[in-house]
Amino acid sequence: MNDSAEKAVRVLVVDDEPAILAAFGEVLRPKTASAEGAAQRMRDLERTLFGDGESETGPLVELTALNQAEPAVEAVAQAVAQGRPFAVAFVDVRMPPGPDGVWAVKEMRARDQALEIVVMTAYSDVPPGRIAQMAPPPSKLLYMQKPFHAHELRQLVASLSDKWRSQRELERTQRELERRVEERTAQLAQANASLREEIERRRANQAELARSEQNLRLILDCLPVGLMITDSAGKVLRVNAAALKLSGHAHENDLLGRHCREIIAEHEQSPWPPSAEPGPSQPCESTLMRLSGEGLPVLVSAIALKLDGQDVLLQAIADLSERKNWERALNESEARYRQLVEFAPAGIYEFDFSASRFLSVNEVMLEYTGYDRDEFLALRPEKLLTPESLRDYLGQQKQLLAGDISSQTNEYQFYTKSGRTMWALVNANFVFDGQGRLVGRVVANDITARKQAEQDKVLMESRIRQAQKMEALGSLAGGVAHDFNNILNAVIGFTELTLRELGEQETPKAYLKHVLQAGRRASELVRQILTFSRGGEPEKKPIHVAIVVKEVLKLLRASLPAGIEIKQNIQNADELVLADPSQIHQVMMNLCANAAQAMGESGLLTVELRKVTLGRPLELDMASLPPGPYVQLVVADNGPGVEPAHIGRIFEPYFSTKSASGGTGLGLAVVHGIVKGLDGAIDVKSAPGAGCQFRVFLPIPGLAADDDQETPNHLPMGHETILLVDDEPELVRLGLGVLEVLGYRVESATDPEEALRMFLAEPARYDLLLTDQTMPKMTGLELIERVRARRGGLPVVLCTGYGEQVARILAQRGENVRLAQKPVLMAELAQAVRLALDETGPERREQ
Repeated sequence: MNDSAEKAVRVLVVDDEPAILAAFGEVLRPKTASAEGAAQRMRDLERTLFGDGESETGPLVELTALNQAEPAVEAVAQAVAQGRPFAVAFVDVRMPPGPDGVWAVKEMRARDQALEIVVMTAYSDVPPGRIAQMAPPPSKLLYMQKPFHAHELRQLVASLSDKWRSQRELERTQRELERRVEERTAQLAQANASLREEIERRRANQAELARSEQNLRLILDCLPVGLMITDSAGKVLRVNAAALKLSGHAHENDLLGRHCREIIAEHEQSPWPPSAEPGPSQPCESTLMRLSGEGLPVLVSAIALKLDGQDVLLQAIADLSERKNWERALNESEARYRQLVEFAPAGIYEFDFSASRFLSVNEVMLEYTGYDRDEFLALRPEKLLTPESLRDYLGQQKQLLAGDISSQTNEYQFYTKSGRTMWALVNANFVFDGQGRLVGRVVANDITARKQAEQDKVLMESRIRQAQKMEALGSLAGGVAHDFNNILNAVIGFTELTLRELGEQETPKAYLKHVLQAGRRASELVRQILTFSRGGEPEKKPIHVAIVVKEVLKLLRASLPAGIEIKQNIQNADELVLADPSQIHQVMMNLCANAAQAMGESGLLTVELRKVTLGRPLELDMASLPPGPYVQLVVADNGPGVEPAHIGRIFEPYFSTKSASGGTGLGLAVVHGIVKGLDGAIDVKSAPGAGCQFRVFLPIPGLAADDDQETPNHLPMGHETILLVDDEPELVRLGLGVLEVLGYRVESATDPEEALRMFLAEPARYDLLLTDQTMPKMTGLELIERVRARRGGLPVVLCTGYGEQVARILAQRGENVRLAQKPVLMAELAQAVRLALDETGPERREQ
């Protein structure tokens, strides 16, 4: 960069009018030897833009002219980054189409705090105060209106440039002065710090000497081992508190200056005191002469070192009297241990892990195993332990040799000499004996009886868990059945309503009757599920066994492996037995599932049903059947069959030949219980490799079956007002439709609390309450109790899927409530409502 460029002042002009930018260039750029015509044009342009006036010579200017705000802001940022900032910026207020001059002024100030800014405009529509607020400080912001004279412009540029230079020079001077002050201050601070450090160092050295002496004394006195420091001649220089205590003296001065041999006797096998050679001496036992005159057994070790520049001998003295007492006690204990081992009520032996052999054994262990002493000591672990216990032993031996364990408690199964097995709880501690052998000292207690009891307990817990699973399954089934009941209620109810609306349209009516019949069968299935979930007594009634058998076979086909073929032979399908359908269903499911599990992925499952008549008693393996007609159900498979030893136990509860995950052992026991409860009998025929065949005999009572009843054409009707409550909107709509068809006036609610408010607002308005039992916030029984607390004689019909349970509760309360078992048929609902109203009578309803 040349010298003129360095002296030039950078000026930025931002205006969207090219004429203004050209005028600034002519006014501020230095004159050249241009043609007179150009000078004349310039003067004309000045008069046009700025009016009459004469030009004056101004400062050397490096002019940058831009016509938009955004490039101008970027130019200011680049100038600052390059270290050549603008001194003055002239900014027009209006510069379409981009941002205006007010935005430019704010952004320029954000990028250069020292920039002198002149806002110029031909209008006065932007208040100067607003611009000053956006680009402080006010001292660096001028506001000028167009037009203005060239000499004014040059004078303004000169003034602002001088101000800008002066400000920069002042800042440079101030920075230099601050730098010199900081440098001198740092020098003084460093000198002071060095002086303080020297003073503190000398004080610290003096204190450290005192502390070292004190700490040495404290350390020596705190050590539990006696310490005595002697010079090279053996004279005592210092002793610690422990050494004084061992010697029986109270003050250090009692021992200082004395020869060490007066205090510690020379050992018979080692010269004393040891030579003052580098390194510690070999510890040796000696006797310390106490003040009382008695000798104290001690262990002495010494090391030569320098202390305060003097060669000294540091001697450590440990009291051996307690160890000597321990050794005597240990010898006595060893003798007692031998006696205890022999007479202990548990098996005890020692085992050398290094040589993998037994070292000793007591009589009880010999009694456990049946071996004599020599035979036992000659045994190897693999001959004494069962394979599973041997694996455990070898794994723990590996941990022991790796140093991971030092003791263990485990249960091992041993072989006895006779070949039977016994369980023992083994507690072992591992130590290195005096010969360096890793020895296990083992106590073994016979726990065979306890293990048997534990196995019995595990079996019982398994049975309890199975029972709990069945209970949980029953609860789940009950919940699903309840929800399904509500769905069936809507299906059956709306079907009945639709049948009444069809009139003489026989074809749709026939279809809907099939829907109604299917709904009733589903209702019966739900009732069976609820009976199962409640665990109550099944309801016996005449049923067609063939129907249940066919339904089970359809269900099984989807769940059995594809390789199992089902062959059925159903005869005499009209024969009846007295039973609960769910019981026959369970018998079929358990027998077929048992056969399928026996066959695995492929096989032939045969199911036969026929009527047989016994002319004389039939003797079976587990029962005797009297003469008479029977339905005979046969379930057979071609699986592996049953061992003869197991045939007699096949119907026992929890007896199973499957693995723990393959069955509970309850299926056939349940089948036997059901058949026996129906006054029937069951037997089994099987042989290994010949499959298995079960025969079930159920007596034929000679009764008529319960047929599905169609909805009567003439239903009991009425005109009373009924309050209908159910949390299911679909069932509320169904109830409204049925009751209105029957002639009743109905008001409904899906919230029992809302229903209670409706009733309490006008108790006399309603002639009967028809409510569901299971509802959120309030059950049907609770709603009945609160309603009758206000009006005791109000007739009530309660709809529920748990009729038996609710009936017991009502009986205990003495409540007169009509029950309707879900799903409720139209005829049943009409009958229940009419009976409830007629039983109470108008007089009692008002009470």
